[in-house]
Amino acid sequence: RGADLPYAHEAGDEDFRGLLARYLERYFGLSLAPGSLFVGPERSATLYSILLATCDVGDSVLISRSLHPVYADALAKAGVVHTLVHDTLEEIRRLLEAFTPRVVVLSVAPQERTNLAVLKDIVAEAARRGILVVVDESEHFRITGEVESRTLFEFLARAKPEDNLVVLYGLIKNAVYPDLELSLLLPVPPQLAADLEVAAEVTYSRVSTLAERFYAHTFSELLSVSMSFGAPTAAPHPRSTGASLP
Repeated sequence: RGADLPYAHEAGDEDFRGLLARYLERYFGLSLAPGSLFVGPERSATLYSILLATCDVGDSVLISRSLHPVYADALAKAGVVHTLVHDTLEEIRRLLEAFTPRVVVLSVAPQERTNLAVLKDIVAEAARRGILVVVDESEHFRITGEVESRTLFEFLARAKPEDNLVVLYGLIKNAVYPDLELSLLLPVPPQLAADLEVAAEVTYSRVSTLAERFYAHTFSELLSVSMSFGAPTAAPHPRSTGASLP
């Protein structure tokens, strides 16, 4: 009889979260403790855990219209009352003044990624009223050995985020098989992390060990690559053989 694979930790194994933290710091300059990262299965199950950890049945949730097809089942299972909003940050900011949701789930459109001042305003107003803001960045992130620009990683690295802002990264650009889907939440404050672990345990929605090992191998390979940000070294001149052409 072969050995059974152990269950992964509810938040993802600590060694794996350490790998993720090293990757984020190296490629995006984002310094996070492994404990502020939460690893879940596919993003719909991860949002369901967020809703269970933060909402009661009947609570209000604002969600970007473009994300609704992804999260419709999670919203229904959680029993929350959701309101669809357009993806423009300015509209979400205005609607936040008219609603009292427990959670706002939004995405940032490509044309709004160069100026995130409105997102800062949304997060600040939500923090004042005790509202959790979840930004789904799944469409704008892929695992790569290149240094990508215009991601929310830079936004998080430049300014200390409020405790009510959590960014969700479903690795949909790198999914190799549905059973190996994985999603990341960051930065997760301690109390929310503890509540998410309980939700993941009671719903059996922790990341699979196979998925964790697959992505651990991927991130380890990227971290093993040497990177240099200095000027490129000039190629040496070819040595002359001293032989004359016929």
